[in-house]
Amino acid sequence: MTKTLNDRLALDEFIPLGRVKRPHGLSGAVVVALYNPANPNGLLTAPLVYLLNPPNEPKKVTLTGQVALNGLIVKVKGTNDRTAAESLKNLEFAVKRRDLPPLDPEEYYLTDLIGLTVTLTDGRPLGEVKGFLEPGGAPVLVIQNASGQEFLTPFCEDLVPLVDLEAGLLTVAERPGLFDLTPPKKVHDF
Repeated sequence: MTKTLNDRLALDEFIPLGRVKRPHGLSGAVVVALYNPANPNGLLTAPLVYLLNPPNEPKKVTLTGQVALNGLIVKVKGTNDRTAAESLKNLEFAVKRRDLPPLDPEEYYLTDLIGLTVTLTDGRPLGEVKGFLEPGGAPVLVIQNASGQEFLTPFCEDLVPLVDLEAGLLTVAERPGLFDLTPPKKVHDF
């Protein structure tokens, strides 16, 4: 379902910044995989941090921690042993949009791209942004068409010349070998 501009930019919207990978040590600390490794201190310096624990309401938490090689090592106030840390595995830490720093023109939060309709520069529909990957360097958009076929494209100006949040549209340039637009062959199980 495509999000409207108001849905994407709602000030009360929770923006996930990282996911708990695993406990660290015996005192309740956890390793957090950051969704934006380029800003490792963002979670630690945010004025208010929330723990997203569906189906429960987001819970305001206090974090202390430090930047580590592959993310952060943090301790949630009140989480004092490894068993408590285990219960946080795969949960996300988030902030409210209003607490994010303002962006310059032509800058975007990746979360705002999810749900945008994607077309090629010649106007042909490609699909919808379903998510992104952070392999290092430019983020990679995950685009899915109506039949479930996925395409990956780096999010850089050469390949994504237009982002129009107001219109809910993202345009990508077609490059040889980047998108195989032929439908996948049907495979039958025997």
